[in-house]
Amino acid sequence: MRSTRKKLIDGFYYRLERFVLSGTPGRLALMTGIVILLSLGAGVAAMWADPSFKNPAEAIWWAFLRLTDPGYLGDDQGNAKRAISTGLTILGLAVFVGGLVAIVTQWLNETVRKLEMGLTPVSLEGHVVLLGWTDRTVGIVRELVRSQDRARQLIRFKKRKQLSIVVLAEELDASLLHEFKTQLGEDWDNSLITLRSGTPLRNEHLDRVDFLRAAVIVLPGADFAEDGPDAVDTRTIKTILSINQAAAAVEDREDLPLLIAEIHDSRKVSLARRAYRGEIELLASDRTTACLIAQNTRHEGLSFIYRELLDQEGNELYIRKCPELLGKPFHAVGAHFPWAIPIGVVYREGELWRSHLCPKFDYVLQKQDHLVFVCETLQNSEPVLVDVTPYPELAEIKTYKEEEPPIRRVLVLGWGHMLPALLDEFDGFTFQNHEVTILSAVPLEKRAREFQAYGMDLERVSVEHIEGDYTLMTDLERADLENFDQVIMLASEWVGTAEESDARTIVGYLLLRERLEALSHHPKIIVELTDESNQSLLTGDNTEIIISAELEGHMLAQVTLRPELRAVFDTLFGSRPPMFDFRPAASYPDVIGEELEFEALQRIARKYEEIAIGVRVEPVEGDDQETNGGVILNPDKHSSWKLTKKDDLIVLMRRQ
Repeated sequence: MRSTRKKLIDGFYYRLERFVLSGTPGRLALMTGIVILLSLGAGVAAMWADPSFKNPAEAIWWAFLRLTDPGYLGDDQGNAKRAISTGLTILGLAVFVGGLVAIVTQWLNETVRKLEMGLTPVSLEGHVVLLGWTDRTVGIVRELVRSQDRARQLIRFKKRKQLSIVVLAEELDASLLHEFKTQLGEDWDNSLITLRSGTPLRNEHLDRVDFLRAAVIVLPGADFAEDGPDAVDTRTIKTILSINQAAAAVEDREDLPLLIAEIHDSRKVSLARRAYRGEIELLASDRTTACLIAQNTRHEGLSFIYRELLDQEGNELYIRKCPELLGKPFHAVGAHFPWAIPIGVVYREGELWRSHLCPKFDYVLQKQDHLVFVCETLQNSEPVLVDVTPYPELAEIKTYKEEEPPIRRVLVLGWGHMLPALLDEFDGFTFQNHEVTILSAVPLEKRAREFQAYGMDLERVSVEHIEGDYTLMTDLERADLENFDQVIMLASEWVGTAEESDARTIVGYLLLRERLEALSHHPKIIVELTDESNQSLLTGDNTEIIISAELEGHMLAQVTLRPELRAVFDTLFGSRPPMFDFRPAASYPDVIGEELEFEALQRIARKYEEIAIGVRVEPVEGDDQETNGGVILNPDKHSSWKLTKKDDLIVLMRRQ
């Protein structure tokens, strides 16, 4: 009997618990039921204590008013009635007022918490969606916000007056939102940026960001993962497949949003492309970083050029179609742009964009061509229709050749996923052989497996391995530093976190500088960092720093604004021309010692089928050029210099 009673009581409490936990409506219903029961009970008691009540309904209404409004307490007459009224007032304060305040407060807290967690869906059209929170997210958002005018013009907006950005993060909370606002600073705009919580691997979470009506979906890759870059690429491809599956109901592929994704391993680009049936642009970060480092071994200061072209300060790469110049030879095009420098064209070939940079100067602009410019604003790329006098020197193209460089000896400190791609880029320098020594704590067996998996087939690169930790002076001394032309310090991805990787790099750099002080020969040092804030910790001559995450984030943002730029980047970040180069001023006849305008320097460069985009002059202490290695891009055409043997002309060249 007792057991049965206990089961009934337990069952009652369980059902009451589930009812209360069902949400705000259940709690309000429970409180309403209690108020009704108290009003009924007190009404019956009041009718018994005071026969003046005409009917039970009047007594129940009296009890309800005392329960919900303590102000009626002073109107009652008689001790019994006052006692009942006082009891109702106390219960009303505890049950009705206190309960109602508690329920409403809890509901408001839950609502605010739900909003902070980003669980509510958005209703937008023509917006930009960023999937995932990585070290590139803040930089991409910042560039998009600062490029609203260009974004409105270049991205497929659908009846929207301003740019809208939605970020889908897996673990969104108030602290992450605060961090986001802090990092963006004055660039934060609550009307432009929306954060939502979820994973792109679930359809309901994709619906939360209204992805089917987005103009562009950006999928940046993370730098570090427990299982390495392969795990990051696997997750990226799974995400692309998930997006493709969620968009299965869309029949016309042109109605699908443009997808821009970052792949760490360039060998997986074709696989990722097949995973999405809509328009997709893919950036291979290993190839990009490897190409930039490889080019920097030959062209000191190249990072300053790309840093300016990719961020939002100074000159950038712009694309514009100029139908009024159709049929004109490329050599005559530059005269129509007083504040911009045309460097080539991009055009559509099937589903892909192709680039043709630094074309022969008798190349004639075709109907499908879009001009590529180096300039400060999109407005600067507007053509000015003027009569162009052909350059007579174009008929006398001269051949410029550098002396074949000797074998280049490179010491690589550290190990990263882009190392095989770097060696492959070295192998692409057909005019030069490389001897590469790799000093890393990664076991030799693992290196062999990765090289084998990559399918290394090097013809002009020989590789020597040293197993050791470059943060230890004893291991660093095992490499004969005097025999190397360059030292490359790679981010150590295997340590697990970007901050730990940069910490190792900084320690290794300090030891390297200490070791080089005792030597007569100081090789050029190229350092890869992951966090821009750590750059100020590395100071020293003959050192060039590459912020790989920053570089890749800039490229993702640029391609988001103008997908055609992906083809331009594929060309520029390559081991074969066309590419940017620093030509010594002494290489050109009649330049040294002459006061020449930049327009005259451009004419001289054209003799060698090169496009001059700027100069690099020896920086003067305290001058603005001291912070960017003396690089000046797209100067005023009438600016003049008296170049010396220490100065260079910055050109885009078609041949080595």
